[in-house]
Amino acid sequence: MTAKEYLRKLIDIDQDIQDYQDEILRIRTGLERMTPQLSGMPMGTPDSDKLSGKMDGLIMWQDRLNKAVDEACRLKVVVMDILEQMPNETTRRILFKRYIACKPFTLISVEMNYSYYRTCHLHGQALREFEELAKDDNL
Repeated sequence: MTAKEYLRKLIDIDQDIQDYQDEILRIRTGLERMTPQLSGMPMGTPDSDKLSGKMDGLIMWQDRLNKAVDEACRLKVVVMDILEQMPNETTRRILFKRYIACKPFTLISVEMNYSYYRTCHLHGQALREFEELAKDDNL
């Protein structure tokens, strides 16, 4: 696995986490609509099977979210250990901003006062440095 493929896992997991959070919010919104309003007037009860199914779905998505967050934390610790070994501060910062902070190259180039193309060039150099250090760590 190349350094870029390994680091890309961080962005993929971050996107998964965002998707899981969106789904949890959608389910919670649906559950809030199902909750009966409290009043003195007698009302029918909500469909308990439907409520139970939504609660099961919510728990499932929360479990997936927790696993993804745990995996992201584990990967970030491994990546940070390697990044801290990089001698070049500029290339280290580019990899941090791209893969830990999940920022696009356009934003990274603005933040670091480099052109987009220079940022991409430095990113390639950073990946080579990362890969050399990762080999030493047996990744």
